[in-house]
Amino acid sequence: MPKADLDPTAAQAERLAAHRTLVSALARREVWPSPLAPDAPFEHIETHISTLLLAGDGALKLKKPLALDFLDFSTADRRGHFCREELRLNRRTAPRLYRAVLPVTGTVLAPRLGGSGPVIDWALWMARFDNAQLYDRLAQSGALNVNHIDALAAVIADFHASLPASPGTHDPAAVAARWATLDLRALQEPPLRDRLPAAAQADVRALAEGLPGRVALIAAHTRARRAAGAIVEGHGDLHLGNIVQHEGQPLLFDAIEFHPDLRHGDRLNDLAFTFMDLLDHGLPQLAWRLLSQALERSGDYAGLPLLRPYAAGRALVRAKVALLQSADASAARTATRRIALARALLRPPPPRLLLTSGLSGSGKSTVAL
Repeated sequence: MPKADLDPTAAQAERLAAHRTLVSALARREVWPSPLAPDAPFEHIETHISTLLLAGDGALKLKKPLALDFLDFSTADRRGHFCREELRLNRRTAPRLYRAVLPVTGTVLAPRLGGSGPVIDWALWMARFDNAQLYDRLAQSGALNVNHIDALAAVIADFHASLPASPGTHDPAAVAARWATLDLRALQEPPLRDRLPAAAQADVRALAEGLPGRVALIAAHTRARRAAGAIVEGHGDLHLGNIVQHEGQPLLFDAIEFHPDLRHGDRLNDLAFTFMDLLDHGLPQLAWRLLSQALERSGDYAGLPLLRPYAAGRALVRAKVALLQSADASAARTATRRIALARALLRPPPPRLLLTSGLSGSGKSTVAL
């Protein structure tokens, strides 16, 4: 029996090697779905679970043939299914970016997009956008402003308002407990724990001790939130890197397709991710403005008790991601900052009431903002 049949790790390595060969073979003008200039360069981008080829005005996205604890892209049929799911989900918010799902036929050395014969893989055909207009890039450069945030708040609120309630089989409290437990466990065990300074490790232990209370809070609100239609098939991964300013408006893209539990949840959980990411980028005024504008448009103030536990959970996810992506000192600093943010979110300052008075036009509104 071949070693690949005995060793899942070896089988996955073999699939990944074939994937890399296929991606290289697709980076040719004669294979590309749209005409290219003779000198058009191909750009190659990899994420943890996908590979993208960019050229001209288009992008091909292929799913890596992985089998992990939270997804299974190990067969061409499964990759095709999840490409179609990705198209369905993201056409809700970014129809101009998501064009089609294309079968890959031929062989890994001589592939064709479409054509006859057995399908060896599937690719998502997308419109290319300007990476400089991603909201995380705008935030890092200091270009993200109130106009971006006000437009984004409207887009998020209107997207959520368009969604029907999820089936009762989806339990946000159970999902929050399971994933928070997994994230905290990963941060408390080698190798991720050993990349964190002692203070961050202490914060993680404190967050783990407080997890039952946070889960109980979410569970206590879930029944009323479900009755209000607030449990929906949302985006699931709404950080700033999945929002782009395109053709004059913010587009939400790259919704989670690979696990329904990670996108079926409370509307506030989607919003909490964006809110948290603005805080993580050092933009608290924009974070609170986004929250205020979105809730003013939706009227969904009943979800506010869930904001801090959900935002803290999102900060921990991003801390873990930073450590998984790199073992260097910069990643450790990023993770440490996000762990500290999670603790701060769960220890809010005491409430304060501030009153202003003065003549009309004296600047009360300016000071209040």
